[in-house]
Amino acid sequence: MPRWSHRRGRPGRSPGFAERARAASVRVAPEPLVEPDGHGLAELAALVDSARLQIRVEHVFPQAEAVRAHAQAEASAIGKTVLCFS
Repeated sequence: MPRWSHRRGRPGRSPGFAERARAASVRVAPEPLVEPDGHGLAELAALVDSARLQIRVEHVFPQAEAVRAHAQAEASAIGKTVLCFS
């Protein structure tokens, strides 16, 4: 569960997050990566529903192949890589 930031009541990173990530050799995106936009999401959903926006799925991997899926996603510039949890 994300901790709530003092900034605008949004989820934020816990104190020491950046230091722990760096110590674990994990790269993190600057905060905030995206802003919540319900109206924009509704517009995107309408475009998908009308087939005016199509998502190209290049690879689908089962959960057991998460490492392979991650490597494929980093190596591929075309299409999306999907990881299934079912």
